[in-house]
Parts: sequence; structure tokens; C-alpha cells
Amino acid sequence: MPCAIFYQGNVAIHYSQDFADKSYRSGSHGCSQLRDDQGAKWLFERVKVGDRVVDYQ
Repeated sequence: MPCAIFYQGNVAIHYSQDFADKSYRSGSHGCSQLRDDQGAKWLFERVKVGDRVVDYQ
């Protein structure tokens, strides 16, 4: 998973082709999935180690 941002151990924010194709009907395993690979890259380039992550899922 390129440009994955891990928080809480194995949980990550990352691009997922499955989510891009199926939206919330996809089979998430707990990660916060993004449907846009360029958006994932944009976020990855701006987040720094130690930044706070708030998950509203």
C-alpha cells in the first residue's frame, strides 16, 4: 500500500482500488480507505510523524 499512514498499530489511512470501485460496500478490515490515489499521495506528503489522527467513522 503506497502512501499508507499507519496509526493504532495495523490500522491505516490508504488508497484502495476496492473502495474506489465499490465505496462503502467494499470489504474494509478496519482501515480508513480513500478512493483517490492522488488524494492519498497528497495527504501522505503533508502528514508528519506525531500528527494527531481523529477517526470519525
